Amino acid sequence: MQLQRAVANPDGKPGPGAIDGAAFARLLLDLYLCRAATEAQLNGTVALDPRLAEDLIGKTWRAEELEPVSGLELIRVAATDESTGELNVASSYLVDLDSRAVYVERQITPAALYGAPKTQHRVRLLVEEGGLYPGPAQRRIRLGRCQRAALRAEDVDRLLRGATDDLAELQRQVIERAAVPLWPTEAAALFRPTMLLGPPDQEPREKAGRQPGRPAGQAVTMRTIGALDRAGRFVRVTLPSTLAEPVPDGWAPPTPPKSRSRTSVDTVLPVARLWLDGREVWAFARPARGPWQLLDPPLPADTARPSELPQQAPDGIIGRLRQQLGQALGPPAAPPSHWLTRRLRGRLVWQARHPLGADGQVTRCTLHEPTWVDEPDDRDNLQVFSQMLAGSTPLTSAYIFAVGGGLRLLELRRDDAAAYVWLDSAAAEAFRTPSAETCWALVWMDGAAVVPVALVAPAGHGSPARLTHLIPGLPSDALALPA
Repeated sequence: MQLQRAVANPDGKPGPGAIDGAAFARLLLDLYLCRAATEAQLNGTVALDPRLAEDLIGKTWRAEELEPVSGLELIRVAATDESTGELNVASSYLVDLDSRAVYVERQITPAALYGAPKTQHRVRLLVEEGGLYPGPAQRRIRLGRCQRAALRAEDVDRLLRGATDDLAELQRQVIERAAVPLWPTEAAALFRPTMLLGPPDQEPREKAGRQPGRPAGQAVTMRTIGALDRAGRFVRVTLPSTLAEPVPDGWAPPTPPKSRSRTSVDTVLPVARLWLDGREVWAFARPARGPWQLLDPPLPADTARPSELPQQAPDGIIGRLRQQLGQALGPPAAPPSHWLTRRLRGRLVWQARHPLGADGQVTRCTLHEPTWVDEPDDRDNLQVFSQMLAGSTPLTSAYIFAVGGGLRLLELRRDDAAAYVWLDSAAAEAFRTPSAETCWALVWMDGAAVVPVALVAPAGHGSPARLTHLIPGLPSDALALPA
């Protein structure tokens, strides 16, 4: 397959001038060496290093043949999806936070069975049981039993502290791999340059042709930048200018807040209070700008309820009669809350990514310098949802925002609590508490997973629509949704 590519034009067809003589000669030499080594191994005249068995003769390793490993704390730092023409190879590069060792989890499938890339790990993996394949550093790993844990800013800080800033160390790793015959010389390493160089207006160049196995329309463009190590040595780095997987809008690179210099302002719509790892967080949305996220409470919860207007002294006989009638009917209703009505403005700072169910995740942030603001577009964006909660139209499963946001109104059964995905077991217990068999809820749909965010009840008999928070005690607030 590589020989065919060496004699092909960029369009994949052979033709005059298409042959790269030097590359063709190197491939022929590699082919001869591989054939000779494979023949000697199969005839029993030599015993190859086990590290070469998988790539050279296609050995399939059984789980019991792998080197047992446990106690790793892994973070995914990169992922690739490549094709040889016959096989598709999806690789995830995982770094152990303690040893800084790089491991590769690899999925190899026939090209004819190519589908969506393998699920990528976006949180910490606490490995209780796994196996290492033979090979030099950056060994391939088979993950067995492991737990998903939150990826926090302090974990990223630990990772960055372990990255090398010395080009000599990268060169040493390449030379070490080159010493193993017939082994690829590419080395996966963590490099933290002291400076990146490159014109900001540089146009990316499109890579000739399309990578085999990559869906049509996903062109690969490359961008070249420069980097300096701590000694001022220069290296040129070529990177894809577009990522294989989109970064959610509003997601910031997970660097610790103290090193952040971002000054942009974010506006978020608080949805409800939730429980996470034994403490309160707020769920928020940014309609038309990606999935829901979590927020460390930027303000006391009671600030989400407007203060009651000051009571004025009654004026005249009619005023005193109204006051006496109000006292006889009971205290005045609490003012509606700001949930799903007013937005908070401030500066979002990434804090952690928490696992959600078997393979989902949700981002948690803090909001610096928060202030309540009004957004005029919320009235139209929540119109259908508001009409249902006001009783103007029947309740039905629907997205609560007319444009984006991803949150849905859905009827849930309390007996099915075990089938839903919960941030914290306390939320599941709170959900089961009321006696009604069904309830309407705001949920986030992550594939087939249903994540309850809050319970809602429509207005009726003179009472406003209410939102119930899934935290211990099930507190609720009146909703003042746009009419």
